[in-house]
Amino acid sequence: MLKTIEIINTDKIQINIKVNDTMMLFTIPSNEGEWDNIASLTCYYSSNVLNITDLYVKHEYRNQLYGSKLLEQAILVAKERKYESIILDDCSDRFKLPHNIYIKFGFTYIDNNFPEMIYIL
Repeated sequence: MLKTIEIINTDKIQINIKVNDTMMLFTIPSNEGEWDNIASLTCYYSSNVLNITDLYVKHEYRNQLYGSKLLEQAILVAKERKYESIILDDCSDRFKLPHNIYIKFGFTYIDNNFPEMIYIL
């Protein structure tokens, strides 16, 4: 079961952070109900690594910085918890393109032939 640990209001956007023993869920809720979100970022964590498995923004809300706000909060939480790095697989339609959100935030490809990316904290 996920437990809400923090609700952050930044730039008029509410971000909820829910956790359990292995997972963190960052969401920007809509007004349609608890599990209907404008955007969400899912990650799993170990003692020193945060692994982002999913970043999703509803189509009608894309290009409005919701994904950036979630990614920014995940990086801040990882820094606060003193993780060494954040890893993810870039399976997006922007794989290797210059406007890739992960590249904008400083993630780099571990191997240029594969989608795995890392952000060293």
